[in-house]
Amino acid sequence: MSISAVAAARAAHWLSTAWRDCPGDAVTAVDALALARICCLLDPDSAQVLHDLPGMLAQCATPAWSAADLLSGLIAAGTALCVPGTLALSAAEYVQLVGELRSEAEGANGVLVHLALHGGDPDALPKGPIADAPVDVGLLCSGRREDVARLLSLIETTTAFGSIKRSFGQPLAAMLEGAAMAALRAYDLPLAMRLLRSRVYVDGSRSLGLATAFDFLRLCQCDDGSFGDFDTALAQMAARGERHGTCRIKLPVTWQALWTMAELEDPSFRLGRDAFAGVEALRLSERLRDADEGTDRVVQA
Repeated sequence: MSISAVAAARAAHWLSTAWRDCPGDAVTAVDALALARICCLLDPDSAQVLHDLPGMLAQCATPAWSAADLLSGLIAAGTALCVPGTLALSAAEYVQLVGELRSEAEGANGVLVHLALHGGDPDALPKGPIADAPVDVGLLCSGRREDVARLLSLIETTTAFGSIKRSFGQPLAAMLEGAAMAALRAYDLPLAMRLLRSRVYVDGSRSLGLATAFDFLRLCQCDDGSFGDFDTALAQMAARGERHGTCRIKLPVTWQALWTMAELEDPSFRLGRDAFAGVEALRLSERLRDADEGTDRVVQA
């Protein structure tokens, strides 16, 4: 059993208990569904959490699909479509909206939409602009967070989140690794993890830096199975009267940590492709109708 699979099993256990502390929260419902799906991808023995979660989610309002990160939204929708009823209906409506807007989606978001609509098939991606997008290494050196985000989006776009091999040259890989280490030292986990994933998309070779980063993330898993130490941020949220702080902060960090660990540990695993593998290209009107009728003809995720 891989280290990532063990981590996923622990995270699935945390999810099944943590959700009891934030029932009815529509914002965290999407991340909860996405985490459940990722746990099952990495550890098939965690399938029970997918069986239990829809019933737990039935206590909340319609998940806030549009408030979620696009990747978590698409993965969560694929999970929800497996369960006939109101949850599947709301997911189908979200997927329909995404499908209607797919021609306007650009960059990394456009790639994610295409992968979701075509069952994780990178060959279905449009050629031309995506394959030919230039990658400016200088963006990593500007010191501006928005420039770094732009560079990472270009890498995610041109490699289809690691599903397509493209040569970038060693300097970029070394620079991404160094930037990831700096982000880890600052405990900026979301940025560090995105940098690490981009590093393996650019160059999949092993290194001491990647091994060290993997160990850092592994040790960020708490005893309860979640990832990250955010006691200060959680205390501030509680002081402001904000509810469900633990789930709102830790759910997205946890599924991103599992995503990153799995891609660092197993070069053959790519979440942007594998989360949608085997999913039939989305036929929006049929899915929406089936969900509305409460049938079980929705496509299995």
